[in-house]
Amino acid sequence: MRPRERGIEVVLPTVRPPDLYLTAIVFLCGIEENMRGHPSLAAPAEAAGAPFVGDEVAEFIWATLIPQIHRQALAAKGVGSQFLTPRVRGRPLLLAQAAALLERWSAWLGTGWNDQALGTTLIEAMGLPAPPANIGALLNWIAEQLRAQTAGQAGLLSAGGR
Repeated sequence: MRPRERGIEVVLPTVRPPDLYLTAIVFLCGIEENMRGHPSLAAPAEAAGAPFVGDEVAEFIWATLIPQIHRQALAAKGVGSQFLTPRVRGRPLLLAQAAALLERWSAWLGTGWNDQALGTTLIEAMGLPAPPANIGALLNWIAEQLRAQTAGQAGLLSAGGR
């Protein structure tokens, strides 16, 4: 396997405390679980171009990025660390595409989850608390780092496949 096929390592933003990543992961996983169990709840995000499930890039985030960050956040918390700078590994093109989707998730969480047809927010319909106040900023910050560190590398792979 060639090095590019194994992926690259990207350093994500440093946060204090590590619980910031854990809180965001718990919230996002709550959304994912609800959307997988009730496809009608997934439709508004999908229509807004911010699919949480059933999309190749979304599935990459759930199967690859979230578990890597989660393990590191739990380890940092377990040893009492005050900071966390996660490192994730993936193929450059998927990491770049994940950056764009994370930005769309951030925008959707900021505006798109208020569903007039339900008479409530989709988040409330899912039985979840309101999004953490910093989740949009964190998703955008992660996206910024993914994009910056994959710049130039993702384009090399787009012509030759993923």
